[in-house]
Amino acid sequence: MIFDNTKQKLKEFFISRNRQLLFFGLIHIAVLFIWLNYSRFEIRIHPDVELYFEYAQQMFSGNLPYRDFSVEYPPLAMLFLLLPRLFSGNLAGYADGFAILMLAFDLLGLFFISRISSNLKLGHFTTLAIYTFSFFILGDIVINRFDVIPAVLSLAAIYYYTEHKYKSAWFVLALGVLTKLYPAIIAPLFAIPFIQIRQWKPLIKGTAVFVVTGLIGVVPFLAASPEGFWEFINFHSGRGLQLESGYASLLMLGDILGLTDVEIVLAYSSVDIWAPASDFLVAVSSFVTIGSILICYWFYYRNSVNDRHGNADLAGYTLGVVAILLLTTKVFSTQFVIWLYPIIPLIGNHMRNPAWIMFGIIALLSQYIYPFNYGQLMDFEQPAVIFLILRNLLVFTLGVLVMYASSGFRVSGNSSNQLR
Repeated sequence: MIFDNTKQKLKEFFISRNRQLLFFGLIHIAVLFIWLNYSRFEIRIHPDVELYFEYAQQMFSGNLPYRDFSVEYPPLAMLFLLLPRLFSGNLAGYADGFAILMLAFDLLGLFFISRISSNLKLGHFTTLAIYTFSFFILGDIVINRFDVIPAVLSLAAIYYYTEHKYKSAWFVLALGVLTKLYPAIIAPLFAIPFIQIRQWKPLIKGTAVFVVTGLIGVVPFLAASPEGFWEFINFHSGRGLQLESGYASLLMLGDILGLTDVEIVLAYSSVDIWAPASDFLVAVSSFVTIGSILICYWFYYRNSVNDRHGNADLAGYTLGVVAILLLTTKVFSTQFVIWLYPIIPLIGNHMRNPAWIMFGIIALLSQYIYPFNYGQLMDFEQPAVIFLILRNLLVFTLGVLVMYASSGFRVSGNSSNQLR
């Protein structure tokens, strides 16, 4: 009897969506507390956090990014990297503040997930549970990199899009691009439904908001130092094949099969791979990336249904194009897997369970590679190489299957009444 009463009270408590949101929010806070105080990783002195702290110190001293010192990231990222420095002047305090900032954005993502689950008619508790699982299965790399911020901004843009607040969606998406460039590939997915039904006015307004927001964020820095700003662009365009990239995993597979030889190249800010075909792969990588993503857009244009359930197509294709980007670009660092985690809970239909299970495997394989066995991968030892090849194959498979399932999800309706 006592057990039945307790079970009934718990059931009644969790019926409320707000209580479910509070419950999962407390879980996120508790896990952060454990990571900061009992984690086996040296969170406070992680090399990337040290770099962020150096940037923050420069800005705190009055130096302007791009003009007075070189940076690797877009303008808005620098603002977020500065924020923890406002509360602590030492590296340990900065690292804690940075982790708390990442948690704050993670909790913001939890809020948006809660709201989107209603729009997509997904089970609320299950969706929050998948979001929580997807965040923590990545390990504490999520609080040692700022990739959570653009990932959650992308999620927020999708939320406003599903709410038919299109100008807000374009604005927030632009903020994501100003933080890290990759959310730009979501913009055509926002535009395609309007192109399909020839609604040009809202499309023009939305893209205008997107472009103007981007210019406001970029032009001041570009005007202050054109050379410094283009140095940031050239840094990324001039990079080689990063060790974890899809191309690198193909070359390592070729090495296993005795088809080619591979070597490690220690480049600035990354570990690259060299093989006789590496220069060719670098040269064609941009064309492969652009071509692959254009194919995704084409299938979205041809197959998506833009009725009230079309937003499910949007979530699936967003995950798909980001996954394809990861596999076809020449740089695929472990933290880039973070870009996928807020979208995983939005996958519906028969791919819902396979998607989060596949993502969990991807995250665990990524953790095995980095930070635990990166030296093994650099030495081309097993099983690190096999796990990398498997991780990259799973990312590709996840993206393709989710897009295929999204295109197959059909509900009749009048699309022209929904995109207003």
